[in-house]
Order: sequence, then structure tokens, then C-alpha cells
Amino acid sequence: MQVHEVVSAMCLGMGLGAAILWIKACIKARKKAEASGILRFAFAVKPWYLLCIFSLVLCLYNAGMSLHNRGVYLHRAELVEQHGIEYVLDKAGISEDVLSDGERTAALYIKAQHAKASASVYAALKHFGVFLICLSILGTPVGGYITRDGWCWITRDTIIPVRIQEENGKLLLYLKDSDRALLSLPDTWEERERLALLMAEPEALETNSIS
Repeated sequence: MQVHEVVSAMCLGMGLGAAILWIKACIKARKKAEASGILRFAFAVKPWYLLCIFSLVLCLYNAGMSLHNRGVYLHRAELVEQHGIEYVLDKAGISEDVLSDGERTAALYIKAQHAKASASVYAALKHFGVFLICLSILGTPVGGYITRDGWCWITRDTIIPVRIQEENGKLLLYLKDSDRALLSLPDTWEERERLALLMAEPEALETNSIS
């Protein structure tokens, strides 16, 4: 195997392994959250995190373009097989006089296109593997479960104590003694009723600030 083939196989293998571990972690976290009693699932995405999505889109785009290029290379080889190398030269605006051996040139051209097509497949596998690796890494801080005992990340089977406070017309969820809110929830009666067990001040259910 050539170097690029080995690299592609390694990337794909690592990507599949990371994806499997990520799925298993999600399943364990879900079971832990269910045992605690899920109140709701919530996204905890910060603005900076959206920039990381670009890496995922880029990986998928490169994988798609590699597969597209494979089709182009195979189509070029097919044209030469059907119409001869002269057809390709004519489309490229090159005179047939440059050929010293048309058949040999056609054979080399076809071989080169098939090699490029094969390399494109490995490139697509590499980009898809990197995509799975990035997805596994970026999939951890996406969100989690608000349970009766606290917060459970989507890929971690541990429950973190939380406090929920009303601030600026929102219900903000804080982890342990953190001073930075993990997520913001709408201040509605439904949310207050659902999260009553976690509210810092249970009497807040009786306030008139409910929208």
C-alpha cells in the first residue's frame, strides 16, 4: 500500500472507532440520566462553538469533492476508451501531431485517470474519517440532560449538581459553584413547573414575573 492509502485507512479507522465510542458514551449517559429522572434535554452551545461547525462542513465538502473528482477521472478514461486519445486532444485544443504513439499514449492516459480515481476514493475516506473524529470531539459539549439530580452531559454518565436562578427574565442554569451560566431557558410557567425541584427558590413559582 502507498502512503496516502495507509493514511486514509488510519483516518477512517480512527474515525469509526471514535464514532463508536461516542455512541456508546451517549447510550451510557442516557441511561444514567433516565435513572436520575430526565426533566428535559437542552442544548448548551456557545457562540464560539458554531465556528467549529465549519470544520465539519469542510470535511464533508472535501469528501464530496473527492468522490466527484473520481467520477470525472473515470469519465475521461471512458471517453478515451470509446473515442481514442485524439478525441481528448481535440477537446483540449491540442494537435494530434504531438503524438508519436497514439495507442501507447491512450493506454498511459487511461492508467493515469484510473490511478487518480483510486486516489480520490482514498482521499474521500480520509476526509470522512477526519469528519467522524471531529464530530466525536465536538459532539461532547453540544448539550445534555437536566435531571432531578442535576446536569448530565450527553456523553458523560455523571450527574453534576446545578442551581437555576431567575435573571433578566430568563432561567439560567449554573453548574455547581460556577459563576457562568451553562444555558439560558425561557421563563415560562411550563419551564418553572418542570424545573421546580432544581429552582434555587421554590417560592419563585408563585411570582408574577412569569411570561
